[in-house]
Amino acid sequence: MKTGVSESELRDVLADNIQVLEPGLVLLNKEAYVPNRWGTRGFIDLLARDTYGHYVLIELKKSDNASREAIHEILKYAEGVKQHLGARDDEVRVIIASTEWKELMVPFSRFITETNLSVLGVHLSYSATTKQITAAAVPPLVMNRGRFLAPWHEVNFYETNESLARGISTYESSFNAKGIHDYVMLLLHAPGDGFPSTRERTHAKAIFTLNGEPDSQRAGNTPKYKYLLYVASQILEVDQYLSILSSHPDKEEVKESINRMDEEEKLCFLHERVGEMDPNPERDYFEIGYPAKLKSRLFDDEGWIPERLRRYGTLERNTVLSDEEIIEELCGAAGVSKQRFKRTIVIGSRAHLASAMKDLEFCLQHNPVWRAHLRRHLNEIVTEYSYGEAEISVFNPSAGLVTLYLTASRENGNLYLPTYTVAVRQGDRLCRVYMGFLEEGGEGSYKFEELLSKYYGNDIGQLLTTLLWGGYEARDTEILEDAGLVYRSFHCDFAEAGETVFHVLRDERWRASARVDPVSAIMSYMQKRRAFMKRIIEEIGSRWDGEIFIAERPKQPI
Repeated sequence: MKTGVSESELRDVLADNIQVLEPGLVLLNKEAYVPNRWGTRGFIDLLARDTYGHYVLIELKKSDNASREAIHEILKYAEGVKQHLGARDDEVRVIIASTEWKELMVPFSRFITETNLSVLGVHLSYSATTKQITAAAVPPLVMNRGRFLAPWHEVNFYETNESLARGISTYESSFNAKGIHDYVMLLLHAPGDGFPSTRERTHAKAIFTLNGEPDSQRAGNTPKYKYLLYVASQILEVDQYLSILSSHPDKEEVKESINRMDEEEKLCFLHERVGEMDPNPERDYFEIGYPAKLKSRLFDDEGWIPERLRRYGTLERNTVLSDEEIIEELCGAAGVSKQRFKRTIVIGSRAHLASAMKDLEFCLQHNPVWRAHLRRHLNEIVTEYSYGEAEISVFNPSAGLVTLYLTASRENGNLYLPTYTVAVRQGDRLCRVYMGFLEEGGEGSYKFEELLSKYYGNDIGQLLTTLLWGGYEARDTEILEDAGLVYRSFHCDFAEAGETVFHVLRDERWRASARVDPVSAIMSYMQKRRAFMKRIIEEIGSRWDGEIFIAERPKQPI
């Protein structure tokens, strides 16, 4: 806004009306001198004190060109005040006041996300005619989180190469019409003569004749698909989804629905609504996908073979990012599914550490034990190792009783155990490995029926429903503690002479430990709790065969 006055004149007006910025502010000085032994000296436009006795640095700008300098100057002045007056971060506040915010908005928003200081943005309006000045708080932008593929995917099956080509073409048209530009399409082909889709196979198996036998004719007619198109898009912000849905006939109902949701529920709900909008792509069959399904079902169990990754928008422009890295992220390596995380970080890179910790916090949001432990491990690594790399891998951290069922009932059951490792390397040398797994502990003495009553309202169907999304259970830590299991953490140091030394983390201290083994730990637990494990296997196994489940156990033939 053009004020018609100079910045110094605007400063004087604001000094005389400083409480328009915030009630209770008391002006201490105009053009306050700030010495700085690490940089150029400077003058703060206005120095004030708030009602809590904190210093408030007020930086004033009145043009876009001048706004670009504001962040640099405020950083310099804040450090100068802390040095000169012996103040802490929590005793210094910042107000950035400007009549123009076009150029300032992005650096201001980024500054807020990265600083420990309390920062407020204020948009000033001033009338040279009436001499009236007003101020309005400026909410920061939600900063772009960079690449973040939504954990809700689309699985499209095709019987022929021709139908696959139509699917690709119509997907491109559909996304373009909806305004979705950043996405990937992973083309896979089936081994052998193809696979029926999971849902159709499940439906066929679920159809029973009057005598209780499966309808083998229906099962034999289930179509087999040779090609699969696995599609995932960059997650959008809530306002972006709402903009796309502005032409949706139920847009008002959509807005009303999300008012009762938390942020993650909103994003999932809006992502699905956008996916359902016309125009829709062509496919011979369609299912919902998610990282665990791609990794465990399609890759590991059925053996679908990746053929090509088609990349669009930012994902095409990012030439440093490999196809392999994107596929790993589709399988959950970034932690978005809260079931898997995998990353290698450079120990000396603050950006690597901050990004990894942020994504680990998301992945482990329902496993507070390992979340705290991994935060501690990363801090130790930074302190004890000046260079090198850390390879971080987290798997299946929150699957509750399903963990025990799959571990005990599957031939490769050890692969379902919750585990994490952090391997620290300097050059070719492995220096330390942190590891976590389940171990017997706590005072848990609940029986299966008691756990079913406490957590699932005595409804086995509620427990079985978690199997639909890989067994994920937000109350996992509490359930397993009641079952007599705890999440434990260890580390092993590798001396140059070849010796290995183990420690266990107990009561927030590292203590010397014997050699540890996650498989032996869970097997020992299962041996001691045979009756409990038998009940889990009977109750879940009799109702679920890996694809379908029923709430009532099937009757035994007479």
